[in-house]
Amino acid sequence: NIDEKLLHNLIFQQSSKNPDQSDLWLVNEDYIYFKGTSEKKLFDISLNNEKILKENLTPEEERFRLSLGEDRFQKKPDILLFPDEQKCIIIEFKNPDKNVSEHLNQINHYATLILNLSKPEFKFNAFYGYLIGEKVDPNDVRAYDAEFKHAYHFDYLFRSNKTIAGMFGQADGSLYTEVIKYSTLLKRAKKRNDIFIQKIMNNNTI
Repeated sequence: NIDEKLLHNLIFQQSSKNPDQSDLWLVNEDYIYFKGTSEKKLFDISLNNEKILKENLTPEEERFRLSLGEDRFQKKPDILLFPDEQKCIIIEFKNPDKNVSEHLNQINHYATLILNLSKPEFKFNAFYGYLIGEKVDPNDVRAYDAEFKHAYHFDYLFRSNKTIAGMFGQADGSLYTEVIKYSTLLKRAKKRNDIFIQKIMNNNTI
């Protein structure tokens, strides 16, 4: 009975803000070195002890925040990482029995909120998204969004660029996205370990 919560906690403990103590290397080796947070409301997320979202909104921004009966500041991305100025990584986990194709727009939506409602000093405009599940059918993903392409190595799809709509005078941003299986993360990790072990063994035989 492996579920999304368990897999999330295995990779990056929920409510944590210490990527260096996580297993985010399964997604990308560099990600353990970045600042970030796991399973936290957007309005409560801070970078360098400063909340990333505006605390005083214009009337137009406030209407967008609360439109359709929602409070978009209360949304909780699974993982947000901040590798460098103007960049933001968004990682979303899905239960292994959920069709990942039906959630392709979730990361786009988080990127739109951060682009348009974050404090101007952060200047977020480049986003990198990872949608991770197990129920992934490449043709189904492309049926929902034909901009996704098959990767040459391993079993995942990527979309090199998606325009993120700028609002309230904000310029458009860009989003790179991968759709990938948990089992593919495992295969990639095993491959990296095999290469590492092989190098060690070769050095020992010299």
